Amino acid sequence: MENYYSGNSNSNSNSNSNNNISTSVTPASAGRGDQVLVSACVKDIGEVKNVTISVPQYGITQIMDKQADGTYLLSYYIPWDAYTGSYTVQVNVTGQENIRLASSTFVYTVK
Repeated sequence: MENYYSGNSNSNSNSNSNNNISTSVTPASAGRGDQVLVSACVKDIGEVKNVTISVPQYGITQIMDKQADGTYLLSYYIPWDAYTGSYTVQVNVTGQENIRLASSTFVYTVK
């Protein structure tokens, strides 16, 4: 299944973190049609129902896949019709009773 996303973080393998969520984005920026891999590590937060990633300015939200090591992963392809520029991306952690446990944002650049 292909997921589509427009966005930017800050290094080769961009990363951002708050006290409970650490995110990594590879590559640091991408062009139209390129694949982007986002991983999130959630710690000291309680029982997690799901981790979502969203680009609010486009109304895009996807559930990240939980990996065996406890991290969450999502692969995106930048749409061919995406505009170049910087996009704010949110990572939200939801608990078992649909309560937001934590959130983090980063900026991703489409070139």
